[in-house]
Amino acid sequence: MSLTDFNDMITAHGKPRAFELIKQIIDASLLQKNTGSITVDVGGALTDDIVKKIIIPAIRDGIDNHRTVLIADPPDIESPPPEAYTADPVANAGTKNAPEAAQAREWGGDDSWRNLLLSKNGSLIDCRENVFTMLCHHPAWAGVLWADEFSRKIVKRQPAPWETPANFTPDAEWKDDDDLRLGMWLAQHEKLVVRNERNLTAAIGWCAREHKFHPVIEHLESFTWDRISRIDDWVTDFLGVKKTEYSVLVGRFFLIGMVARIYLPGCSMRFMPILEGGQYRGKSSALRILGGPWFGDTSLDLNNKDSYQLIQGKWLYEIGELDAFNKAESTRIKAFVSSQVDTFRAPYDRAPRDWPRQIVFGGTTNQDEYFKDTTGNTRYWPLRVEEVEPINLEGLAQVRDQLLAEARYLFEAGERWHPLRDEQLRLFEPEQEAREISDPWQSGIATWLESTTRERITVLDVLSEGLKIEIGKIDGAKQMSTRVGVAMRRLGWTKKRETTGNREYYYVRPAGASPAVKTGEADDDMPF
Repeated sequence: MSLTDFNDMITAHGKPRAFELIKQIIDASLLQKNTGSITVDVGGALTDDIVKKIIIPAIRDGIDNHRTVLIADPPDIESPPPEAYTADPVANAGTKNAPEAAQAREWGGDDSWRNLLLSKNGSLIDCRENVFTMLCHHPAWAGVLWADEFSRKIVKRQPAPWETPANFTPDAEWKDDDDLRLGMWLAQHEKLVVRNERNLTAAIGWCAREHKFHPVIEHLESFTWDRISRIDDWVTDFLGVKKTEYSVLVGRFFLIGMVARIYLPGCSMRFMPILEGGQYRGKSSALRILGGPWFGDTSLDLNNKDSYQLIQGKWLYEIGELDAFNKAESTRIKAFVSSQVDTFRAPYDRAPRDWPRQIVFGGTTNQDEYFKDTTGNTRYWPLRVEEVEPINLEGLAQVRDQLLAEARYLFEAGERWHPLRDEQLRLFEPEQEAREISDPWQSGIATWLESTTRERITVLDVLSEGLKIEIGKIDGAKQMSTRVGVAMRRLGWTKKRETTGNREYYYVRPAGASPAVKTGEADDDMPF
């Protein structure tokens, strides 16, 4: 572009207005896309005032926008030559822009992205778009900001400009202090003063979401299965569980379910194994080995909505000492474990949203009986550790990645991670029922049922005749009736209801069970 006839402009508009018009022409030229330079052909009309008040400020603006301004036939005045203000930082070695020049040599980057920056009157505009452009394209920020799709957090995978490799922790979470340091860095190094904090936070989240990664998927896909099958034996080989059809399925389903939750977030995985054994035997440590860096065991307050955010970034979470929970807490745990979606506001999001779950749970207990409630226990898969040999933590740690690799292979092959109906009834339910805390009423009821010949029994019969409870003392809240019903079900009696009259509920004797036979002294013609 050529700018001429300055004398005519000054004559027509006066010097102040001519200066302003010339500046506007230069600014417009500098802002044109794909314009690497403009040439100002001043001929003999360029005065000292024009150089000092218009051309040199425009050149400085050109530097901010990474444009180059060339002046043909520059006048002989005591002003810095235009070459001193070139937009090429590499060429500025030895000048006031030497630090930027050194960085440019190190990065070897292309500054054409600066064409995207928005400016007004030669200054960068305080807006989220400019911050976003800086974070996504400035060489100093290459590979720094990422969105961790597992933890739902923004992390730094490379050191920020104010950090050094020596004090940097890979995949460290981006903190509030980093917001402040970013604002300072933009002001000092890029002359971009961000006064609105929301512009910073919005741009940070925006840039991070442009670069997503999943650490667990990266880990799972960093190794391959060696084709040595271990998945059917690992709970026996490393946890000391007696090998049965049930234990094989639990070990198999759990590991495949762990992988499924990563590749199919929110998929049904409403079950959790429970490791039973003495204190300090390594139950929690075994779960920690399986979860690796994504293991959690902090006590959760299930009444607090923040619990749903605390489990983010965890692959395996231990719910310890199940026997210590009361009935109400046990009910909440069952609901919590069964959930497939967590609702919360992730960092740098404006509103809560639904997040499909990527976590599985494991339990530990020191007791043999710990189910206080008779319902919902299908969620739990009990395993008695150290039945055949001590827990082998070192061996488990050595094969952990191969166990997960085999589980991933089976998942991709379409293997299921939950029991079929037949398996649930035949293998899982007996194990779960064996952990229910026994009711002292049950043995008394069983003894009475064995002594009666009746085929149909009502709850009132059991309470008044079997347990000898006066009718006036039977509670109206039906807690006694509930206890009787649970006992009758455990003893195999089936609940039914009359189809006419009062439609009373009753229980019928299990099929194949013979009623008691009353015996008496029979006539015998042989006295001995």
